[in-house]
Amino acid sequence: MNATEALAERIAASLTRQDGRAWKREINDDHLIPRLACTDGAELVIIPAHKNRIEISPRYGEAYKYTERKHQGSITVSAERPAEQIAKEIKRRLLAGYRADLKTALERQAQDLADEQQRAALLADLAAAYGTPSSWQDSTFYNRSGGIPYSAEVYSSGQIHLSRVGTMSAATARKILAILADPQNK
Repeated sequence: MNATEALAERIAASLTRQDGRAWKREINDDHLIPRLACTDGAELVIIPAHKNRIEISPRYGEAYKYTERKHQGSITVSAERPAEQIAKEIKRRLLAGYRADLKTALERQAQDLADEQQRAALLADLAAAYGTPSSWQDSTFYNRSGGIPYSAEVYSSGQIHLSRVGTMSAATARKILAILADPQNK
């Protein structure tokens, strides 16, 4: 165990006492950088910086693209300070903002996944009932089975965009236009 890993072990124990949640030191598989993992899902990495300093940065995993990053991204502290003081600085300067941002990011990620699952189910239902899914774009379907040709795209919101409708009789066009003109069909 190197000096940074040993310090991370002591910081984890100190954070557990100060934060009221269990923290443990782990090794980041990608870079062998010490990571502090909390039972609530929070993760911090400890990176040796210049002149006996360490940088402590939050991690979001797959939820990173959903963050607003309103809190300070990372902090640096002296690696020569006692672990108790470093843990106090982490709690004061990093954890509150990070946890709020992480919570929001995870909620957005879950909503995005639910929306995508809903869109995929809608697309499958529509394609089964009204057309064939496109082989080049999974959000598009079109009618090949006879009737009036059309193509449509299902957006992640669940809305459908009719991008092309083929030639039809005037009577059929009037029926479709009447449906489209009705304000209740928004």
